[in-house]
Amino acid sequence: MQSASRRAFLQGRRRANTPWGRFCQRISRVVEGKFLELEGSGDVGVARLTAASNSDIYHALALCQEYEVRMALHGLSFASSQGCNTLWVSPGSGLGGYQRLQGHGSRWFVQPGCTLGTLVQAGLDAFTSLPPDKTIASWLADRTLSDFAPNNTWQSGIEHAKLLLGDGSSISLGPFGRDNTKPLEGRRVQELIPALFSLSGLEQMQSFANADFWPMKYRLDALLNNGSKHGMNLAQILPGHGGDLGWVEWLVINAEHLDPDQGLEFRYSTELLEQSQWCELANGIDAKIKRLFDPDNVFTVNGQVI
Repeated sequence: MQSASRRAFLQGRRRANTPWGRFCQRISRVVEGKFLELEGSGDVGVARLTAASNSDIYHALALCQEYEVRMALHGLSFASSQGCNTLWVSPGSGLGGYQRLQGHGSRWFVQPGCTLGTLVQAGLDAFTSLPPDKTIASWLADRTLSDFAPNNTWQSGIEHAKLLLGDGSSISLGPFGRDNTKPLEGRRVQELIPALFSLSGLEQMQSFANADFWPMKYRLDALLNNGSKHGMNLAQILPGHGGDLGWVEWLVINAEHLDPDQGLEFRYSTELLEQSQWCELANGIDAKIKRLFDPDNVFTVNGQVI
């Protein structure tokens, strides 16, 4: 009879010769943070990385591309890997920095691993009612916490964001309009922005904007010019993005606008959307936005199912 230790040794050797096994071996060798392989289901591999630095994120992304592993943001409620080999990534304390900009001004630079509790202690009292151990990255991505009425994405307080895309490029997102004279930097941004504005110009967008809840997963209403004094802001596409569009490297938050304590009655949900007349159309536009940001599906596809 084969011993348990002998059987485990042979199984480990076989697993190491699979693409998932090679992925786990390689990533465990190059990252500084904590990597842990978890028990998956059947042939599906699952692991978790607590990233110690941006270098860990870049290594993880490159290996996820190479081995066709989905990179998912850890910390979302009702998160799903949808049956794919998945690496769940948490930004660790090494990515938890924050700094108030311009002395005693209202703008804050925040890294993805900074917790809401830390920001409350620093003076961002608007986060007081939210889970203190939740990272700013998972709050921003979580549709159950970072959802706003149509045309009110400015209440997220997000003014600027840097987003790492699935192809390894980074893009800077922020205010967009006549008063913004900064040129569009990089090929990806120059391709992305006209396509997003084209989608925001669809006739149905005004019906979405006048609804009780925003029926899409991605906040294209951030680009609708509905007379708001806050204007259009590309970074405000990100509230509730579910970790699907990219990895947030940093944010600039304006505390004067931040109002995350929204009512729950009309938040986005699959059930609420299916009861509306917009389900098929909203899902179709969401799929186009996902393809614009992440055409190779390096990040999760509908990573948060609610």
